[in-house]
Order: sequence, then structure tokens, then C-alpha cells
Amino acid sequence: MMMNDIQLEDCGAARVQVTVNHGVADYQVHFGELKGAARLVFSFPIVEIGHFWHPGVRQTPGIPVGWAAPLHSATNHAMPLYVFYNDRGESQVALAVSTVHTAVEAVIGVREEDARFQVTLTFAAETTAATVRFDTVVRAFDLAVRDGAAWLREVNGLVAAPVPAAALAPMYSTWYSFHQQMTGDQLAQEAQAFAQYGLETIIVDDGWQTPDIARGYAYAGDWQVAKAKFPDLRQLVANFHAQGLKFMLWVSTLHIGMKTREWATFKNRLLGVDEVSQAGLLDPRYPAVRAYLCERFVGLARQYDLDGLKLDFVDAIVGMSAPVTPDMDVASVEDALNTLLATLQARCLALKADFLIEFRQGYFGPEMTRYANMMRVGDCPNDYVQNRIGIAELRLVCPGTAVHSDMLMFNLQEPVAANALQLLNALFGVIQLSVRLHELSEAQQRMLAFWLGYQRRHRDLLYGRDVRFLAPQSNYALITASDSKQTIMATYTPDQVLQVPTDVDRIDVINATGAARVTLALPRETHWVATQLDCTGVVQPQQTADGVLQVLAVPPAGLLRLRKEEG
Repeated sequence: MMMNDIQLEDCGAARVQVTVNHGVADYQVHFGELKGAARLVFSFPIVEIGHFWHPGVRQTPGIPVGWAAPLHSATNHAMPLYVFYNDRGESQVALAVSTVHTAVEAVIGVREEDARFQVTLTFAAETTAATVRFDTVVRAFDLAVRDGAAWLREVNGLVAAPVPAAALAPMYSTWYSFHQQMTGDQLAQEAQAFAQYGLETIIVDDGWQTPDIARGYAYAGDWQVAKAKFPDLRQLVANFHAQGLKFMLWVSTLHIGMKTREWATFKNRLLGVDEVSQAGLLDPRYPAVRAYLCERFVGLARQYDLDGLKLDFVDAIVGMSAPVTPDMDVASVEDALNTLLATLQARCLALKADFLIEFRQGYFGPEMTRYANMMRVGDCPNDYVQNRIGIAELRLVCPGTAVHSDMLMFNLQEPVAANALQLLNALFGVIQLSVRLHELSEAQQRMLAFWLGYQRRHRDLLYGRDVRFLAPQSNYALITASDSKQTIMATYTPDQVLQVPTDVDRIDVINATGAARVTLALPRETHWVATQLDCTGVVQPQQTADGVLQVLAVPPAGLLRLRKEEG
């Protein structure tokens, strides 16, 4: 696409200066003292574009129609990055907007009159300037996304929080395995199996703070331990520490439940109320709100010697507003939220330099990664495809943060190879496991130990910066990782042809499908010895591979090890 194909069709009274450099056009926009929300309208031709991507929504096939719903981004929701790509997985246009602190609304869709995309960007009233970047350099989708996210961090001077070693080790979560129905004794029983799988941290999710098991957040906000479930939480934490394990607690960051003691104190300091969950959402512009949340959360960490907090629902207040009152010391919700998170992070790190803080997909933008060292895929129970997509996309937009899978669960009655697909689709992220370990069959235990052990041994490669997330139009059906010695290729679609690199002698092919074969395109005049392992690590009969195109037997959810032979 040529730069003159992009047209700025409406900018109102804003001043716009355009600079073009090597296929990238930066529109520097100055809104000045404009009152009300400012708007820009661009268009460009739909040429070799069959797919559209934005990190704030679950993807659907194809491109957006002219009446598509607006896409929103803000400091605690998504990021203003939009990629238009073709069937070869190549970006044709990558659009990024420098505004990551305040809200940006993007309405993007096909203009039927002339087969062009129309892009309407609306900015918050307080926005005085922005840069809109159109990158038309044709390259692989994953590289374009990485570059766009890197530009957003760079132009705003933002750096991700350092990642402690514990954030990169697999963890156990109580959510899907227990929900709110758990006790300290049950968790102690689960921990007996942690060493078998290399699990190093437990995240105790919703339920520790209430005897209620009806879900909802009516009892969220006091943050007192439910003694009937955990009669001595500090001793339980100490017991975990004695086993070399770390202990985290979940909190619903901004909820204040209608059945809590603190409801009376804060019911008039809310941004909104969720009647279904029976809770209000605290307004961080009140200094009393920020002080209370910091005292409660840091107090929990100090009192129980915690190693981390799972800060949930930071995005629950997106789009909410309320009038400014004399009791507030900050007028902007975005400013107040960032102040709260920065203060909370600093006080937690003062307790332990390697304190773990988990955020969730939804609030993963450049400002949010300053505060969290763990970023988890949004809830997708038992959905391994969505887990793979979430890991891929978080890895692309949050490269300096430990990206975690949503908690893995599976039906204990299905074949063990089907269980294994949950792990294989999460292999390029830090795995959070949420099944009752003491109920697993021997085959399920061997499968978990095999694949978690494989991930642990190859962690540097699987978590490295050179991982490629390919075939986005097919939900990242091929993911590869390479260094000078080895390549790991994970295929997520049966019978796709895998191009074997010419410059390595060791290749691991992960058959993350239900088929019992993989198809390889081998370099000419090479000879390979192929060893296959099933999903529990049992070695199968050896094979050889010569020629250009080979179909090799590999068990479903199994591993194929290729070693090049000389001569």
C-alpha cells in the first residue's frame, strides 16, 4: 500500500502534521483547547486484507463491517493497536494511537461505497495531543504486533516491571478445582503432589475471605480470613514455605460487597453498583478509598507473610464516571487508578523484593505492565484454543512480563491424550494448573509430569523473545522457538505441512492435535532419525526420515524428536 492511499478525511479544528519514513506515516495531532471529545476520520483501500485484529476483543473471522461496535481502550483496558492482515498472515496495515492513558474509541469498518476501511477515532475531552501511526510495511503479523506494542511503550516512556524467577515457574490455582469450597486442609493435601509436577506457587482464589459459596462479590471488601475454612492461615502459609513453596491470595481489587462491614463506610464513594453481584465499585479518586485498599492488601501480605497478590477486576470500572466532589484529591479516574496501583506495588515490593503481582487479560496495556509481573489469560475454562490465542497475543503485546495461561482444567473421564491438549496449548506460557491432583489417574499423573518437565527443561527457549506465533488467521496454528542448537515446533492443526529448518540438527515437533501423524517438508539430501514419545513420555518405535515430504507417525499430543545424521 502506498502512503498516499491513506487519507485523513476529517480532523475538525485540530492541527495535524504528517511525517513519513520507510513505509510508516505518523500523524501528529494537536487538539489544543477543543471542548468535548475530539474526533479524527481516516480511510484507506482494502487491498489484500482478509482479517482484522485488536487485542481488546476475542477474535472473529474476517473483517469488521461498517456498523461494527466501537472498540475501546483506556489505561486499564486493552491498548489502541489495530492490525489488518492477509491470508498469508502478513500485516498490510498496522494502526497504533499513542494515547494509552485516557480513553480512545475506534469505530472501524468497511465503507461499502468505495471498498475502503473507514477509521473513526474519538478521544477523551482532556486529550490535548496524540500521534496516530500507520505502518504499511508488509511483514509477518506477529512482528507487526510486536513493533506496534513496542512503539506504544517507547513513545510513552513506559517500562514493564521486572519479572522475578518465581513468576516463570508453573503454579497451582484453586479456582476451577475448588471455587469457593475449599479448606486449608484440602490445600495442604494438594501441596503434597506439587514437587511431582514442579509446581512452586499456590494461588488461593476467591473463597478464602468468606464462608459463602454462592459466588458473587457480596462479601468482598472486608478481606478478613474465613476462620471456618482457614483456622490458622499464617501457619498454613508457613507450612507451604517450609516445603519451598510460595503462597498468593486473590483479591477483587475495587469491589466492596453489600454484605461487608465496610459497605456503610464506602457506599457513597463508588463509581457504580453491580446489583447482580451485590457489590459496589470503589472510586479511587477518594484518598480514603486508596488508603483503605492499600492498608488492607499490604496488611494481608504482612500479616500472613504472603508472596504475592492476584489483583482481579482492575478493569471493572472501565467507562465509569461520577461527578468530582470536594472529598476527592484527584479529578481523573485514570490518574487515581495509576496512583493506587503504583503505591500498592511499591509497598508490596518493600515487603519482599520478589513479590508477585498478577493482572489479567483485559487490563494489560503499557501502563498496566508497570505494576504487574504476571499477566494471565482471561477466564476460558476448559477452552484450550482460547488459552493458546490468549497466550500468543499477550506474549506479543507484553514481551517484558511473565505471561500465564488461564488455569488449566479438564474432565477426568476423557482420554489422557485429550487432557494433554490443555497443556500443549499453554506450553508457551507459564502454566497455572487447577485440577484436584489427588484425584488424577496414574496415566494423567505421568502426562502432567512429562509435559511440565519438558516445559521446565526448555523454559529458556519456550519463553524466549524469539518465539514466532504464526498463522494468526488459524488461531496461531503453528508456534516455533529456535536457538543456534535446536528448534521446537508446535502444530495445532492436523496435517499442516511443517517446513523443517535447514540450519539446525535437533528438532522437536510437538503434535498438539488429535491426529496420529505429522507432515514434514525436510531439506533435500538430509537424513533424520525420528524418535516418537506418547503424551506420557513413553518412547515408541524409532523411524527414519529422508526426502522432501514425509508423513511420520506421532501419537496424539505426543512428541517427535528429529536428529540429523551426517552422510
